Amino acid sequence: MTAKKKRGFTLAELVVTAAITVIVIGAAATIMITGLNIFGKSAQTAREQREITLAETALKENMVTATSYNITDTITVPTSSDDTENTDIYIAFEDDTLVMWIGKTKVTATDITEIDLTFVFKSGVCTAQYTIKTKGISHTGLIVMNNIKSVPGGEERYTLAPDSPNVLHMVIPKIDSGA
Repeated sequence: MTAKKKRGFTLAELVVTAAITVIVIGAAATIMITGLNIFGKSAQTAREQREITLAETALKENMVTATSYNITDTITVPTSSDDTENTDIYIAFEDDTLVMWIGKTKVTATDITEIDLTFVFKSGVCTAQYTIKTKGISHTGLIVMNNIKSVPGGEERYTLAPDSPNVLHMVIPKIDSGA
């Protein structure tokens, strides 16, 4: 009588196969989790960059033509019944959100944590240096304020932040539509 060969795997073969499978799945999971973390950080950085661009655009487009600026602790919100074109700009924090009132339009940015402003008047020219900060990015720029004729003491520094009552108020000249 001949012996039949038994088919199947030994216990040792099953243990080795299970161990290799666990190692491969663990490596794949690690790579996937790392990729998701990188994607999440990239998305956050992109959001912060968009909001910095938004705030910087509001500053650049309005400071260059501002006829005056001051730091106050209140925002005079334009009403919808106001028939005149409101050209005041207010930039401040409400809780942890940066709020920019540009005329009657309210724009918000939730990722900006602080704006530092330095106004300098030297040799007949007013400049405003700004630093816009988020948790991960800090961006600095400089604007020549063409219509500002003086700065008290030659230099003023202000910080707009969630824990600060400071509100930047700028008056922008009305544009004559020629009508």
